[in-house]
Amino acid sequence: MSSGGDYVYYRQMFADRSQDTNVASGDTTKTDIATLKNANYRLYIQRIAVMPFTYSDKTWTFQDDGTPLVIGHIDFTAAAPENGVGQPIVLDFGSKGRALATGKNLDISLSGAGVAASVHVECYERMEGVTYANAGASLQ
Repeated sequence: MSSGGDYVYYRQMFADRSQDTNVASGDTTKTDIATLKNANYRLYIQRIAVMPFTYSDKTWTFQDDGTPLVIGHIDFTAAAPENGVGQPIVLDFGSKGRALATGKNLDISLSGAGVAASVHVECYERMEGVTYANAGASLQ
């Protein structure tokens, strides 16, 4: 899944850290699905697309690996939706994205095993404490 316009602008202006990962139905934890270069940077999550392949009465919480700062939540049901397996669930945080805490990576907190899915995260990182001349005052 690719997003255009301002979404791409921010990933080009700063550093694109978009990632793809798979969650197996036996997984009970999934850490660092999007990672930083080092602790001086902050991740801005623009979109998360989840393509479930198996379902279970479980929840997934998207959060940083620190505080934790929660940015999104998905509540799965035991049965596949009527429109079929493999329909995407998209969490969209806009082109500027939702900021995680400085120096923290993106994790999924799973309530338990049972859901298998492909996860696509669109995000960028930017160094903290730096003024970006081309980014405009609204990004500071």
